[in-house]
This record gives sequence, C-alpha cells and structure tokens, in this order.
Amino acid sequence: MAHYVGDSMLADLNAGSFFVQAAINVTTGETSCSSTSCTSAWPGATVAASSVTEVHIESSHGKLAALITLSSPVSIAFPAGTVSVATFEVQLLRFRVASGGAQLWPDTSNMMRAGWNLFMLNNDGSHGAHNPRFFNAIIGDTLAADLTVR
Repeated sequence: MAHYVGDSMLADLNAGSFFVQAAINVTTGETSCSSTSCTSAWPGATVAASSVTEVHIESSHGKLAALITLSSPVSIAFPAGTVSVATFEVQLLRFRVASGGAQLWPDTSNMMRAGWNLFMLNNDGSHGAHNPRFFNAIIGDTLAADLTVR
C-alpha cells in the first residue's frame, strides 16, 4: 500500500509544476518557515514538472509529509540563508498548485485519506491480528481509490 500511495503522489507531482511552502532541510533540520515567522507571504520554491525522482510518505510533527528527491536542486530560502537542495521534506498541506494557490491535496482528498490509512495500519501494533477484516478492508478501499488530483 505504501508503494501505491507513493507512486500516486509521484505521478501527481510530475504532472505539472507545483509550489512547496515551509520545506524542511533534511541535512540540517531547519525549516524555511515557522508558524510565528510567516504570515501570508510564505517562502518556498516552485518545482518544475517531471523533476521529482522519488517520494516517501512520512509523518512530520504529527502531520502527513513527503520526503521529496528531485533530479536537480531548487533554491529554498531558510532563516540561515538560501540553500540549494535536491532532497527535502514538506508536509502535504504545504504543497500548492502555485505560489499562493490552493492546496494540491486538500484535507478531504483521497491522497490525504490514504496517507492517514497508511499510518493507522503501520502504527497498529497487532499488524491486523486483532481485527483482520477491518485491516484488510482499509487496504482494499485505499488501493481501489483514485489518489491523483491532476
């Protein structure tokens, strides 16, 4: 299921350019924006279509996030200065269609639901043993959903 979610995310990201807000530099852990340092003008970077080579869905500060690897670096402004990065982490709610645009994956999208399903199943200590019907139904429903938005 993780591969299906990641592959669907990769297809969406490569279908057109997109904007990322509040990226996290995976080398230093520094974020480009904190909740107190940003207002309506969120710093970020526009990423060209077809430039994402790898996506891993993960959790960042209790939110769904993606670890993104690009074919070539983009410049992102961090408090310590602008850094050129090819790998960075972004919470899913910080992916935008364009700078100042709508969320790429709204909170009610199948992608967000699939991400939460994935984390729910991955964090189930019983690995489905206590409620296998529910566990298998979640997997089946997630795999049957169209996760792309573009």
